[in-house]
Amino acid sequence: MTANPFRAAEAVAPRVKCLIYGPSGVGKTYLSLTAPGKVAVIDTEGGTAFYANRAGLSSFDVLPTKTFNDATRAVGYLRDHPGEYETLVIDPVTVLYETLQDAAQVRRGRARNDVEAELEMLDWNAIKRAYKALMTDIINLPMHVIVTARERDETIKQGREFVKIGVKADAEKSTPYYFDTIVRLTAKGDKRAAVIEKDRTGTLPSDVPVPSFAKLFSKAIAANTGTAERHIDNDQDAAERDADTTLSSDTTIHPMPDGGLIGVVKVGNGASDMMLRQTENQRLTIGFRITEGQKKVAVEAFGPLAEAIDTVRADLVDKRVTCYGTVRIVEGLDAKGTKLSWPVLTLSRIQTPDFTLPAVSVAPEPSGEPVEALPPPLFDADDLAALDRETGAA
Repeated sequence: MTANPFRAAEAVAPRVKCLIYGPSGVGKTYLSLTAPGKVAVIDTEGGTAFYANRAGLSSFDVLPTKTFNDATRAVGYLRDHPGEYETLVIDPVTVLYETLQDAAQVRRGRARNDVEAELEMLDWNAIKRAYKALMTDIINLPMHVIVTARERDETIKQGREFVKIGVKADAEKSTPYYFDTIVRLTAKGDKRAAVIEKDRTGTLPSDVPVPSFAKLFSKAIAANTGTAERHIDNDQDAAERDADTTLSSDTTIHPMPDGGLIGVVKVGNGASDMMLRQTENQRLTIGFRITEGQKKVAVEAFGPLAEAIDTVRADLVDKRVTCYGTVRIVEGLDAKGTKLSWPVLTLSRIQTPDFTLPAVSVAPEPSGEPVEALPPPLFDADDLAALDRETGAA
């Protein structure tokens, strides 16, 4: 029986994760620096140079860099030193994405000995992996995160021409999906306003004149009393796990955290034919396979457990079960004389959605074979006490 992989949902702590974009001079940097607490700024275009000690803005430390590697290391520092800063600002992320592309171009040019060499699919895959890893890491930080981006036209091709249909953040195309809120800053003359384009909190107004962090997010923070920290798997880590499981050439089922092997019971050949037989020392044994996709493992049972499995064979074949026991490696030769090895699970307990054999887990002997299970008692303690009273036993 498959263990339940789900858990109760928890309200996360009120951390703002916001993407702000807009044209040059509209106030993206200024708005970011109205965030609370001490602010850490990854400044990729020198935009914070004139904001130090300005009234109405938070105290901030700055890392001036255009290097993606520097930004990644800075985020690692924030992850390892929680509480040192309350807000992270990346201003703007557009530059970091451009640097990644330029770096890939340099590497491709070196490989081809041609500075004009076009980027290839492998280059774009590497760029996206690095960028997505950074986005995931900043979203997982236990602090407010504000990322700014330049604005660029959004176009579609009509005939031979591209026609503008709107504007969007100038960043890698998956960027908006990482953030809970997206704010576009606009300006008419000297009047600035914030247009809310995305709001997972459900608390932001549609338009905010003269925006500040408090005007935008104070209601969302006050309304959220959660304490859990957000965690999103890194794409690369998730891919590596699937490479080791879903797409693995390994044909062996691996145990769950509780030690159980989950799969579908199948009748195989030879010792896995699910036929009850005797071993050389006159012990009863039965064997079968469990499969999970392309993965499989041989299972053997002995003694009363083998007899019990034989009686419920029809209820097990092609059914999903969880098997517990000890695993040993068996070696042999194939028809061509090639040496092979495969795991065999010596069964101590098998669990289905409808029943478990035996009802109580059986500990294996040092030899690897399980201790034969005793049958469950016919009477429990209350029944025995009642019998004593009826028979007058002392």
